[in-house]
Amino acid sequence: TRKEKIIVISWHPISFFGMFFQKMVRNIDFVFWNGDYFPPVKLSLVLYEKLKKHYNSKVKYAIYQSDLINEKMNDRVLHTRFRKTLPWGIVPRNINRPDNPKKFTLLFVGMVRESQGLEFLFEFLKHHREYSLKILGVCTKELYQKYNSIIKKNKIKDQIYFPNRFVSDKELEEESKSCQVGIAVYDMDWRNATYYTDPGKVKTYASLGLPIVMTDVSAIVPYIKKFGCGRVIKKEYNELEDALLDIKRHYKKYVEGLKKFNKYFYYETYYKSRFRFLEHE
Repeated sequence: TRKEKIIVISWHPISFFGMFFQKMVRNIDFVFWNGDYFPPVKLSLVLYEKLKKHYNSKVKYAIYQSDLINEKMNDRVLHTRFRKTLPWGIVPRNINRPDNPKKFTLLFVGMVRESQGLEFLFEFLKHHREYSLKILGVCTKELYQKYNSIIKKNKIKDQIYFPNRFVSDKELEEESKSCQVGIAVYDMDWRNATYYTDPGKVKTYASLGLPIVMTDVSAIVPYIKKFGCGRVIKKEYNELEDALLDIKRHYKKYVEGLKKFNKYFYYETYYKSRFRFLEHE
């Protein structure tokens, strides 16, 4: 009915156009769930961030994927009923893997961009034939051709599976069964948007039961360290090698850390607690 309370949780500022008129015809409140911050490297991003900041000040509620985004939107970190940090929750999947894997395959999922360290991984694989890599994501035709040229030049084609297409959840689960680690070697640079947020890629690895190896960037890093569910490294070959060797040797320990990590971020209890402020509406 017209009087029935509606709460709209949205990621994109376009949802908030004409809020005043929407409120005139419906009993509606808006929640801006701000999941990204794009560094001002070009004019379009400067204008987009200004638009987001404008609506951040207009909506009743705003939540943020990280304290860094919270600070960018409010000029300081706020933790109130109306403004707070709220990272992603997790839906764990029941996938069993051996505690002492003999073969070691790294999994990369998500959009493929140059800032995500795949060239670094290709060079690593060239000198470490005992590892393989699955890339389950899509990139531009030009970048795909560039990466294929590097793969061919490094003679690592037999170590890499890269179909350059999106996969369904079911296919992702099937492909992940032959993997042992989720990899996320982002560029450690303030111009990289991942620097500011809670990347869905890392939470996906956790949901698949894969220990995580990632560079020291993004809001999820302290939790990786806290729960011992992976290794946080600098983008250096010796650090990646040490991290993978340690996970190999102590695989069961990292899997136990993942269980604690996933229990903490389990979406049913995690969101129930953190969205409780809406129950007063």
